[in-house]
Amino acid sequence: MDYSQRIYILKLAPQLGLQEITTEWWDDMTECPYLRPWLVVCGDMLLMVDHYMSLSFGAPVLYKPYCLDMSTRPAKWVEVKKLDNWALFVGGDVRSPPFSCLSPEKWGGTSNRLYYAHYSQPWSVHGFGDAADAVWGPSTDPDLVYKRNWYSQLQAFWVYPSIFYSDGQ
Repeated sequence: MDYSQRIYILKLAPQLGLQEITTEWWDDMTECPYLRPWLVVCGDMLLMVDHYMSLSFGAPVLYKPYCLDMSTRPAKWVEVKKLDNWALFVGGDVRSPPFSCLSPEKWGGTSNRLYYAHYSQPWSVHGFGDAADAVWGPSTDPDLVYKRNWYSQLQAFWVYPSIFYSDGQ
């Protein structure tokens, strides 16, 4: 995704090429309404996730994942209400690439959650949709800033251990 929220397919064969994917956002919007969305591959889905601040009681920030539906022309971003058996990981520094994890219960995690690495506390856990407030911990620092940025000093980030992937052997 480029700075203008356009998405491209890179073709390597039979010859090198770059093709823009025409997308329709949601609610018939032609442009992305978020300022800093981020992409993450989650199984066979390409997700775009961003946040907005909530002034209601409970979690102060709400995350919404959207899946790119390529079966329509133009492709559409469709809200994902539940990630089933997946969890997402993201850090505040853009040099920390977001990733997804299948079956997080294997290591004590929880499905349908976003784990956010912070500089001032190890992480905070967020739910999606109706579960957003249910997973918000009262011990989470209410003054945390939830945005991805390029910091002069590298911030907390996730390491992707080999137990989460396989090289096919």
